[in-house]
Amino acid sequence: MSALSIEPKAAADAKVESYLKRFERRVEAAPPGQCPLITVASYLETGANQTCGKCVPCRDGLPKLSELMRELANCQASNETLETLRALAQMIRDASDCAVGYEAAQETLDALDIFSEEVEAHLVGHSCTQGMGQSVPCETLCPAHVNVPGYIALVGEGRYADAIKLIRKDNPFPTACALVCEHPCEKRCRRILIDAPLNIRGIKKMAVDQVAADSVSTPGRLPDSGKRIAVVGGWPFRSYLRLLCGTDGAFRNGV
Repeated sequence: MSALSIEPKAAADAKVESYLKRFERRVEAAPPGQCPLITVASYLETGANQTCGKCVPCRDGLPKLSELMRELANCQASNETLETLRALAQMIRDASDCAVGYEAAQETLDALDIFSEEVEAHLVGHSCTQGMGQSVPCETLCPAHVNVPGYIALVGEGRYADAIKLIRKDNPFPTACALVCEHPCEKRCRRILIDAPLNIRGIKKMAVDQVAADSVSTPGRLPDSGKRIAVVGGWPFRSYLRLLCGTDGAFRNGV
């Protein structure tokens, strides 16, 4: 049995624990569209800082693994770099004494397979894959991609009718969604960096509570274009799009 110690904890431990809660919030608020290789590199840097120093593969291997992954993420790596990175990760996984080392190494190997297209793009094209790039979290995660920051700002100014009009540009059901939406827009809200996500659905409800949505004028129909469109989706939304676009519609039930 190890000798018991009555020495107090390091003076900084309590402060570190508090700081880690901020770290958790930052991870939780990671924006959509972030390069996955940057995410893996950040993960490895954290792992390298957690090593106790007793195990050589972990102590010396994780910092080097982190360095190689950062080169790959920055489009500065070659095929030889990738081979070295993979071989080093396999060695750390097989030789480390605890999960600080072998789990970080296994996660790296998994990431190289999961994000193989991204790895190839960084090696060959020296850039992220097409379409990669950070975006506004709430607008991106909203299934209708409603301009969430826009209508929040309008509600903040007391312009409730204008907020409803802005919502309707992408979602014809502001009242229904204010009551029953599962609000995925809040999942990575940047307010998490401070304390907790904004109650975005509640803000929408405030708008429709202050001004009944059916009293707010809807956009006028555009002039007939003579074109035909096919819309897959629910009947009310199809009709709404058809009304707005000034087109004749061919509709099909979608799942």
